[in-house]
Order: sequence, then C-alpha cells, then structure tokens
Amino acid sequence: MSPPYNQDQALSVLNDFVVGRHQVLATIMLTSMTLITRYGMKRKIKTKNKKLADYTEVKTKGELLQEDSDRRQREAVMHSEHVDPCHYYR
Repeated sequence: MSPPYNQDQALSVLNDFVVGRHQVLATIMLTSMTLITRYGMKRKIKTKNKKLADYTEVKTKGELLQEDSDRRQREAVMHSEHVDPCHYYR
C-alpha cells in the first residue's frame, strides 16, 4: 500500500500552504484569537503581524458585563418558557 502522495508532491502541497501567505497559520491564529476574545479572556493579543492584530477585539469591562447580563436574561427567558435545550439537537 503506497502513501497517497510521493515526497515531491507532499513538499509542493506544503509549499503551497507555507510559502503562499501562511494561510493555514493565519487561519488558525485568527480562529484561536476569535475564540479567546469570545470566551471572556479579553487581553490584547500581541502579534508581529499588524493585519492579524486588527482582527482582535478588546472589550471593556462594561461591555462584558452587558453581554453577561444579556446572556443571563436569555437563559431566564428560556427557563421561564420551559424549553428543553435538548429539543434543539434532536
């Protein structure tokens, strides 16, 4: 059983990703920054690449408290309507 790529093909595929604007790395970094900024840890992320730094969102404490109260309010409405959360996943 032979591997799906020979070494030259594998290197060319890698070069397409690595040399071609670091797309995979940029995507992973943007995704992780989005996750980090979305889930509470609102620190400024230091990057050497200014374009990536533009995508980081840094929220103030007031904005975080507002989001938290909005989320709690939505949850309270869901509980008051007796919505089974599993209902959405069936």
